[in-house]
Amino acid sequence: MGLRCLIDNTVCQNNINTTCFDNSECIPLDEYGISTRKLICICSRSFTGSQCEIVRTELIMSFDKTIILLSSIRVHFIEVKLNSPPGRTTTFKTTPLGHDSIIIYWSLSFHIAFVELSNQTYYLIVMQKIHNQTSIIEKNNKFI
Repeated sequence: MGLRCLIDNTVCQNNINTTCFDNSECIPLDEYGISTRKLICICSRSFTGSQCEIVRTELIMSFDKTIILLSSIRVHFIEVKLNSPPGRTTTFKTTPLGHDSIIIYWSLSFHIAFVELSNQTYYLIVMQKIHNQTSIIEKNNKFI
């Protein structure tokens, strides 16, 4: 930190209560900045939260060899809410060439998830009555 970045900021090493978890990277913030936080945690894909303390939902999808995956797909997540319309969030996922499975890490609450391929074909991935934030959902039954 400092005007020429010559001063060590030891906030990540000194305060055990504010360090980052699960092999995430602690980045000290300039104490003269406008933020009230003294550090930021850079989480791996599997974790979220201000200290990377929350495990994300891991959604593993496998597709039948007859389904040709293009370079990207859309995954839609629906959250059912009481006394209000359902919420929908969408993410894009690039698909590695020649692979028939992908992994999505998701930190938001959802009850229904489905995948949309480029030709507007939809496949239901999961329906769950209660969202479990830290679950691993593996769909080995090939989508066809």
